[in-house]
Amino acid sequence: MTQVEDIHSEIRTGNIVAALIDGEATLKIFIRDKGTIYLKPENQNYKDIPLGERDYASIIGKLTSLENNGQARFKEKNCQ
Repeated sequence: MTQVEDIHSEIRTGNIVAALIDGEATLKIFIRDKGTIYLKPENQNYKDIPLGERDYASIIGKLTSLENNGQARFKEKNCQ
């Protein structure tokens, strides 16, 4: 079971985040570099996703732990 909790902590470069992009949920690595924010996929076959170029993108949570059974825990964060 995935756990989602309300948080107020800052999401930092390198955190794995849950994001809504154009209405679809995805897990990506959050990167902030020289004022630019983008999401980096683990799969090298996909390109980085710059958030400034998306009208409908928001970070909805960050991964806080991954249990041995593959279950993920998230903390919810509403920011754009």
